[in-house]
Amino acid sequence: TESYPTLAETSTSVPKELCSAGDKWENDNLYTHANLLSLSNPSQLHNFCNPDSGTGWQGDVDWIKLSLAPGESMILESIPQSPSAAVTMELYDSGGISGPLLAKNVPVVFGDISRLTWHSEQGGTYYLRMAHMDQRVAGESVAYLIWLRQGYLTYLPDIHNGN
Repeated sequence: TESYPTLAETSTSVPKELCSAGDKWENDNLYTHANLLSLSNPSQLHNFCNPDSGTGWQGDVDWIKLSLAPGESMILESIPQSPSAAVTMELYDSGGISGPLLAKNVPVVFGDISRLTWHSEQGGTYYLRMAHMDQRVAGESVAYLIWLRQGYLTYLPDIHNGN
């Protein structure tokens, strides 16, 4: 039999601060302070660092504002910058979180790209809420790029001649 060791064979350390600062685009979790994402400024880099120091950096929510013309179609993509990022996207009308939920996308696994498409029947201001699919995950390295494109996705059939 093997004797029980008197000293630990491994150790785990957790940094006191996972985040030295929130992301530059949104640092208060409020949709009313969201920055505009537009075709002339189509991308923003965000991370999941909750600015509320009592949360242990967990539960960060990022918001962006969109201004759409009537009949305009858009594609929003969240591209993880690390395998630990997984962004849930929720689109709301001008009422923000108090308005109706118009569209939602949840990634299947960590590291997946999230994609949300929307066709605006009526023009106006819309708000996109972005949160990690697991609100316990946090850190400056848990980053993602949110990207706006105009248009819609087109899928073409894959035609084979039978060979």
